[in-house]
Amino acid sequence: MKIFEFINHASIKIVHEGSTVVTDPWYMSNSFGGWYQSPSPEASQVYDIVDSCDNLAVIVSHGHDDHLDEFFIETHLSNVNFYCSKFGSPALENRLKKLTKGNVTTLENSAHYGSMKIEQFINPDFTHYDAIIGIKTKDFIILHANDNWHEWPASLLDKVLAFVEGYPERCIYLLIQFGVADCFPLNYPNISDKEMYEIIETRFVEYYKQTQANAKNLNLKHIYYYA
Repeated sequence: MKIFEFINHASIKIVHEGSTVVTDPWYMSNSFGGWYQSPSPEASQVYDIVDSCDNLAVIVSHGHDDHLDEFFIETHLSNVNFYCSKFGSPALENRLKKLTKGNVTTLENSAHYGSMKIEQFINPDFTHYDAIIGIKTKDFIILHANDNWHEWPASLLDKVLAFVEGYPERCIYLLIQFGVADCFPLNYPNISDKEMYEIIETRFVEYYKQTQANAKNLNLKHIYYYA
């Protein structure tokens, strides 16, 4: 069984029992005034998503432009069901409703699409606008952590552990974004190359330690990193 397909950045595609879900679509537009996709999705993958609209749902974890391609959503996905994280501000939900026909469900409580149960988890020690998305089927669970690489506090871990309870380790897939998404120290001309590489190495070592701690606390042997 193919559990998921990596598309690009934080976007994956899951097909289970006739239903298709994609996460955090950022396929065509530049974001933040200059970011572009690297790698870009394969054209065939994008066509497959568009062609799946009759049985497709889209999950958006948070409202950053590299997780939400407004042009692509408004042009190609406006008729599909959307699920988005519920935060203190309704900005993400309202933004999606403007781009779509209004088929937007927030994940304040768990939701279902086809055979999949969808739930959000928010790290109270990190931010309140970037959620971990849990996708559960009878066969597997995906924990789509996005930018939540920080070591998770006990209050969050308890909720995630309850979500995965009863599933063997081999059926739980933890995906975490890994990289210098804020571009520091890249593009800072006053920092020498030597200092830049030292800073990047320090940051990556810290990311690794904290993501490995999360895996250990969840009793998982494997992590899927994406950038």
